[in-house]
Amino acid sequence: MLDKALKQLSDLILASKRSLASAVFSTTNFTRTIKQEIVDTDKGPAIKSTMDSYAYYQDSGVKGAGNNTIGANPNSENTPGQFTGNFKMIGGNLPFGARRKIYKQGLKPKPFIKESIVSPVESKGLNLIAMATAEIVADSIGNTFKQ
Repeated sequence: MLDKALKQLSDLILASKRSLASAVFSTTNFTRTIKQEIVDTDKGPAIKSTMDSYAYYQDSGVKGAGNNTIGANPNSENTPGQFTGNFKMIGGNLPFGARRKIYKQGLKPKPFIKESIVSPVESKGLNLIAMATAEIVADSIGNTFKQ
């Protein structure tokens, strides 16, 4: 019951994340990298999400190596990244000039991760989990009286 509710919630979050990401990115190749799965943790089942690392830079922004004013955005999932001495130049297959500009000047945040999770959870997710939990409790009570 709970696994089914988590799967439905995961699908809602995935659709939301892909939709919001497509508004941020001009290519659909990135949205295909967004994946989700239900995993078992010490605290119970959880939704695990993965995507291209460039998405996190887009969501939270990047402080460049020069003097700039890229600050944290309250709608971003993480704080802006910061270049250090040893780094892999971000930007994937962006032209070298664009990657160098990001390195020097930074990248303003374009948040989408937090909203892609909060919106589906608030609109349908809480109800899905509540209903699954109620079914588990009802079954447990029913089994207690059968004994």
